[in-house]
Amino acid sequence: MNENALRAYYRAKGEETVGIAYRSRMHCFFAELEPSTPVTEQNLADRVRYIMRSKIFDDAELGRLRREAIPSSNESAMAGDAAPHSTDQHPHVEAALDLPVVVDSNDDEIVSHELEKMRSILEEAILETRSTPLENRPRLPRIPLSKRNRAVVRALNPMLVTYLEASRDLCETDSILFGAAVAVCRIIGAKLPMAGRATTQSSAIPAWRKRIEDRIAKARALIGRLTSFRSGNNRPRIMRTVRMAFAGTNISLSQPDITQKLTERIDDLKQKIAAWGKRIRRFTDRSRRFNQNRLFQSDQKRLYKSLERPKVCGAGQGPDQADIIAFWRGLWSEPVNHSEGPWMEVVASQGASVTPMDPITVTPEDVAEAVRRAPNWKSPGLDGLHHYWLKGFVVCHAVLARQFQEALDQKSLPSLFTTGITHLVPKDQDTTDPSKYRPITFAQELELEQMRSTLEEAIVETRSTTLENRPRLPRLALSKRNRAVVRALNPMLVTYLEASRDLCETDSILFGAALAVCRIIGAKLSTAGRATGQSSAIPAWRIRIEERIAKARALIGRLICFRSGNTRPRIVRTVRMAFAGTNVSLSQPDIMQKLTERIDDLKQRIAAWGKRIRRYTERSTRFNQNRLFQSDQKRLYKSLERPIVSGTGPAPNQADMVAFWRSLWSEPVNHNEGPWTEVVASQCASITPMDPVIITPDDVAEAVRRAPNWKSPGLDGLHHYWLKGFVAPRFPRLDALLAIVALSQHGEEELRNVSQRLELSSAD
Repeated sequence: MNENALRAYYRAKGEETVGIAYRSRMHCFFAELEPSTPVTEQNLADRVRYIMRSKIFDDAELGRLRREAIPSSNESAMAGDAAPHSTDQHPHVEAALDLPVVVDSNDDEIVSHELEKMRSILEEAILETRSTPLENRPRLPRIPLSKRNRAVVRALNPMLVTYLEASRDLCETDSILFGAAVAVCRIIGAKLPMAGRATTQSSAIPAWRKRIEDRIAKARALIGRLTSFRSGNNRPRIMRTVRMAFAGTNISLSQPDITQKLTERIDDLKQKIAAWGKRIRRFTDRSRRFNQNRLFQSDQKRLYKSLERPKVCGAGQGPDQADIIAFWRGLWSEPVNHSEGPWMEVVASQGASVTPMDPITVTPEDVAEAVRRAPNWKSPGLDGLHHYWLKGFVVCHAVLARQFQEALDQKSLPSLFTTGITHLVPKDQDTTDPSKYRPITFAQELELEQMRSTLEEAIVETRSTTLENRPRLPRLALSKRNRAVVRALNPMLVTYLEASRDLCETDSILFGAALAVCRIIGAKLSTAGRATGQSSAIPAWRIRIEERIAKARALIGRLICFRSGNTRPRIVRTVRMAFAGTNVSLSQPDIMQKLTERIDDLKQRIAAWGKRIRRYTERSTRFNQNRLFQSDQKRLYKSLERPIVSGTGPAPNQADMVAFWRSLWSEPVNHNEGPWTEVVASQCASITPMDPVIITPDDVAEAVRRAPNWKSPGLDGLHHYWLKGFVAPRFPRLDALLAIVALSQHGEEELRNVSQRLELSSAD
C-alpha cells in the first residue's frame, strides 16, 4: 500500500516541484492501483506525508518508485549521467534539495527549494548591492536561528565560490557577502527595512492614559463653560452644562454666592487637571528613560542617532549643515605643526634597539576563530553586515584571510574599515551652535586618539583637585565593553606612571584613568560627599494606615465638639455617620457616655496603628543599616552622624570638636612604662631578624586579586576594581601603591612591615 501511495503521488505530481492541485489526481491514480482500499484525499495526503517524513524507504527505493510512476524521469536520469549538472561538484547543494518549506496554501505538502531560482536571486542581489552606496543599503534584519534558515545559508555557500574567487579586494568581498545576506532574507521571506529608516517606538498608548486624557479634555471644556457662565453668558447650552456640573449638590444657580461656588468649582477642576498631567508626565519621563537604557544596551548607534532629534532631546532646530561641516573641518582637517621637542629623539633611540616582531600570516583558521567569538547580531559597521553572515558563509574565510594578508603586506586598509558615522549629540538646549554638540563616531575600532585626550584631560583635572572634592566613582557593570575600554587605556598610562615621583601622584594618575573610563562609557559621576538618601517610596499599606489615622483624628475632633455642645449641621451629620449601623441615637440619655466610649476606641486604634508604623520604621532602619554596613561602611557611619538618623539633637560646634579630639590625639603624652618594658626588650634581643622582603609584581597582583572589587575605598576614592584593571604598567612606585592599598584592611602592623620592606628594597 505504501509503494502504491508513493507511485500515485509521483504520477500525480509529474515533473512538478511546486504544484498544489494534485490531490484529486493522486486519489484517482491510487484508486486504480488499490481499488479495494477505501481512502479519502486527506487521508491519502497524510499517509504520503508520513512516509516521506519517517524515511521508510531509502533514496534508491524512492528513485525506483519515481521511475516506475514517471517513465520520462528515467530518460532524464540517463541524460543527467551523460552530462552532469554543474552543481554536482558541491555536496551542500544536493543537501538543499531536502530543505522543507511549507507552501502558502491550505496544503501542508513539503516541497524542495529550486536551486536555480535561488541562484538567480543571489545573482540579482549581488548585482544590486554592487551598484548601491553604503548609506543606501537596506538594514539587514535579525533572522531566527532555525534549521530552515541555516539550510538556506548552507545551500548558498557553494554558489558564492565563483563570485569570491573573482573578488579583487575587501570592499568587493564585502559587497558579495552583503548581497548573499540579502538573498537569504528574500528567500526566507524576511522583511528588509530601508537603510536609515527611523525605528520609532510603539505608538500604543495605555488605556489608563487615554482615559486620563479624555478626562482632561472634558474638564477643560467644562472650565470654559463655567467661565462663560460666570461672565454672564446665559445661553441654554451653557446653562444646561452648569446645572450638570453642580448635579448632586445643594447648589442652585439662583443663590447669591453662585459666583463663589463657580470659582471654587473651576479651581477644583484646574487642580485635577494638574494632577492628571503630572501623572502623564511622570509616566512619559520614566518610559523615555527605560527605552533609552534598553536601547543603549542593545544598539548604541540607534540611541545616539535618536538623541540628535529635537523630538527626543527636547531641543530646538538644528544648525545648518554647512556650518557644522565648516566648524568640525576646522578642528579635524586643518594641518597643525607640532613642536615635539627633544623627547622624540630619546624615544627614537630607545626604539632602535627593539627587535622587530615576526611577520604575521593570517590563515582561514584565524578568521574562523575570530568570527566564532564575535556576537551574532552586534551592531554592524558602516557596511551593515552582521557577524552572523560571516559565520554562515564559511567559504569566505579563505578569501578574507588572503585579502587581509595583502592589506597587511601593503600596510593599508580600504576606507570601509577606517570610516565611521559621526553622530552629533546636543549638550544643551542651544542647538543652533555647532560647537554645542558632542561628536560620537562609530567605526570598526575604538577611537584611541579621542580616548587619549579624555585620559589626559581627566588626569590634569584630578591633579588640581583636592581629595575631598573628587567625584565619587560609580560601580561599573562587568561587561565586555567596559573591560575593553580599561584594557585600551593600559598602554596609555605608561608615560604618566614612568614620570610619577611619589605615591600621591601615582594615585592621582590612576584616579584620573578611572575617571576617563567613566566618561568614555558614559557612566554617571556623582559629586563627592553627596549624601545618598534612602528610598522615599512609602509602602501602600503605610499610606492607607496614615490616611486612617488622619480620618480618625478628624472624627475625634468632631465628636469632642459635639460633646461640648456644638450642634452645627456638619458636626451633627458627622456624628450620625460615626454611629451609623448601631442602635445609638443622638437623643438618648446616655449619649455622652457613648461619645466618650467612641472617642476612647478611636484613640486606641490610632495608638495601635502608630505602633505598627513605628515597628516597621525601626525594622526597616535596622535592615538598611545592616545592609549598608556590609556594602559601604563609610556611608553608614556618615549617615549615623546626621541628627535625622541617629535621633540626637543639634551637632556640637566644630571648634569645640576639633579642640577636644586634638587634646586626645595630637598632644604628646609621657608614659611611665615600668620595668616590664626591659623584660620585653631582653626577650626580643634573642629573636633573629627576618630576611629582607622584596615585593614583586606577582605579589601585588595576588594581593589585588583577593581584594573585593567595590569595597568602600579610602580617602582617595579609588576602588580595587581599577587596580585590577590597570595591569599593564608594572613599576616600583605603582607596585608600592597597590600593595599598600590592598593591605590597608589588615591593620597597622602589616602596613608598617610593608613600609620597612619598601625602604629595604629602595636601599638595595
